[in-house]
Amino acid sequence: MLSNLVSKIYKTKWSQINNFEVEINAIGSDAKAKVQKFKIPFKDCKLSIKNFNTPQLSHNVIESFSADTYMRAVGKPNLLTFSFTVRDFDQMKMYRGFSILYAAQKITYPEDSYLTLKVIKKADYKNESDITIATFEKCLIDSISQVQFSNETEAQIVEFDVEMTATRYTPAAIS
Repeated sequence: MLSNLVSKIYKTKWSQINNFEVEINAIGSDAKAKVQKFKIPFKDCKLSIKNFNTPQLSHNVIESFSADTYMRAVGKPNLLTFSFTVRDFDQMKMYRGFSILYAAQKITYPEDSYLTLKVIKKADYKNESDITIATFEKCLIDSISQVQFSNETEAQIVEFDVEMTATRYTPAAIS
């Protein structure tokens, strides 16, 4: 019995969580213009995004107690906040790019600043293909973390975190 269990565990094709890509595209007119004008290297995000933290999927709960009966229902979904860490390159092009888009959001309509992010799970095994885990649409940048400069060593690579909120989300089961 134990040998059957060990055999089944050994033959299971476990998912390797660290094999992913993120595609970022500007869809708002102002965001597109800024990406072109400042040559923001979004096509290089596949190389520079170190990790991606998906949002917690949750909703507001509607609760009611009437006639000695407790009622509970699913309410509106909460906004989806997610974050990722960027390992920067080429004189901090990514940091400057995200900072430019963040600053532009303050003076433009949201629909002019929207971004779309797609998280793609790369194939774990040869007979599999890449799948889109989630597509986050109508995203705005909430925050960009600080970068700490230090003269202690020159071997450090610049990293920063970006937190975003999406108003539309397509999970893997739908896309």
